[in-house]
Amino acid sequence: LIFNYVASMRYVFRHREGMSRQREFAIFVVLSVIGLGINDLLMWLGTSYTALDYRLVKVFATAIVMVWNFVTRKIFLEEKGA
Repeated sequence: LIFNYVASMRYVFRHREGMSRQREFAIFVVLSVIGLGINDLLMWLGTSYTALDYRLVKVFATAIVMVWNFVTRKIFLEEKGA
């Protein structure tokens, strides 16, 4: 999580002026935990209620969570207009 935060904020997103690094990290953690919950929910639904192989469900869940992570981090963490 820490490596992901550091890499994301260094190479992907720009630091939002006026937001402390502690607040930024806390938001990052909350968004990541929600993403993990989405992944777990999709895995449970996909393996319990479909005849799909868990690996295929994992690919689908990973794609959904990847979009969730990028979009929400862009909205909540990146400087406006960046």
